[in-house]
Amino acid sequence: MEEMIGILVPLGAFAMAFGIIYVNRIASNREKMAMIEKGMNPNEGKEADASGSKSLKNGLLFIGAAFGLFVGFLLHKYLGMNNVLALISMAFLFGGIGLVIFYMLDKKNNSTKA
Repeated sequence: MEEMIGILVPLGAFAMAFGIIYVNRIASNREKMAMIEKGMNPNEGKEADASGSKSLKNGLLFIGAAFGLFVGFLLHKYLGMNNVLALISMAFLFGGIGLVIFYMLDKKNNSTKA
């Protein structure tokens, strides 16, 4: 019975993730088809991110989170801090610092454009 649970849990997680993505795609497609039927442009109002600011934001967030996990590991290993507390708190802290850095860079970039 233990082996069966060990197999069913990852399969269930994969099926759940696939189902969520599938339902999201179907709903998006139906929404776009309804807009087309009413004579609306489904892409109206969506601006392409030509400057790459979304990519920069995500990149800084993930770099900060990865660095935070590394710092959390070091805190656990050398200072004896609780493993879960160290990893999660440092990942959030450095991920937040990455987002603050993005905000400052974006604000500076937008002020020079105007």
